[in-house]
Amino acid sequence: MLDPKNNPFGNASKIGSKVNKENISPHTMQDDLDVLSGKIIEKKRMDPKSIQNDATKGKNESEIGSPFTGSLPHQIQSDISPKVETHIPETEKHQDFKADKMSMKEKEKTLPKYSPTKSLKWNKILILVLSVVIILVFVAGGYYFWTTRSSVGPVAQPQPPEPPEEPVIDVPSERFSTENPNYLNVEVENVAADDITQLLNQTAIEVRESKIKVPVEFLVADDNNNPIAFSRFAYLFQLNFSSETLSSLEENFSLYLYNDNENVKLGMTIDFKDKEKIAAGMTNEEETLVKNLSNLFFGADVEKENISFNDGKYKNYSIRYVNLDEQETISLDYALTDNHLVIGTSKITERAILDKVENDESLEDSSDSNVINDEENLENAESVDDTDTEVSE
Repeated sequence: MLDPKNNPFGNASKIGSKVNKENISPHTMQDDLDVLSGKIIEKKRMDPKSIQNDATKGKNESEIGSPFTGSLPHQIQSDISPKVETHIPETEKHQDFKADKMSMKEKEKTLPKYSPTKSLKWNKILILVLSVVIILVFVAGGYYFWTTRSSVGPVAQPQPPEPPEEPVIDVPSERFSTENPNYLNVEVENVAADDITQLLNQTAIEVRESKIKVPVEFLVADDNNNPIAFSRFAYLFQLNFSSETLSSLEENFSLYLYNDNENVKLGMTIDFKDKEKIAAGMTNEEETLVKNLSNLFFGADVEKENISFNDGKYKNYSIRYVNLDEQETISLDYALTDNHLVIGTSKITERAILDKVENDESLEDSSDSNVINDEENLENAESVDDTDTEVSE
């Protein structure tokens, strides 16, 4: 038990008497909050008896102070305070709390509150503005297009694209002409028979390489492309004819190179004056004809003893020939056309030259007939003019 002397409240009986005589008002945290908020509340004067009754209600006896010892329960001792109505000054701490509370209220007032309806409204406004801008751009573009189109003249129709040009293939020009005579130039003053043979061999190789399948005609000429007379060429190339035969021949002649199965053969045509005389003269020279014309074989050894010519036929041409080898690929053939003595060094060469000469002669005949017809027409026209003149007179 507590010693009354050591009790901080002094004599319990005295305290109890004071409590009974004075009103005690308990001070709570709500009072502090009311003071801070500026509210002035009338303090209830509480009756100590009611306090004691409330405190002892439902309590065990051990929790209630003993009336015999004069002690009070610990809770009542802490709750009871002397009735003093004093105004508690606002300390710095209270002032800070109040200021913080006021600032929080101001912030609540100043901060904007989020409103979903307001945000949706601004989105609608933005979409409307963008739509108006886009419509204006399209209208302006259409107006500009319309004005420029009406001011510009008629638009030219697009031309169809030109087809791409086919690449031009450079075809090497023919070394020799097959339609017109080619020139075979020789130095008339200083040329020998061997030189002419070498020139003919070289030209024959070129003809073979050109793969030409028809006889190629050459006019033997000097360096100025002036044709050489046959009598002069026969002398230079050592073609030996009797004087009777030479007198029956003209000065116009041509040489031919023909690719006979990759073996180029030589032939020639000579104009004649009289067909019967040249036919008789060639028959008389058959025994020595191969020897006299041996240079036509490019230097090959073709001389034979007891040579006998035979008769042949090709189209309307009578051919005299003699074979000079066992394979019958080399021979001496000659025939007479209406205007030419045709000589060949093989059967195929002779026939190819005859075909070409026949074609050329037919062209000459047609051109001559055209000239004659033109002359006759001109004469007829002149005679008609003369008749008209006489009638008018």
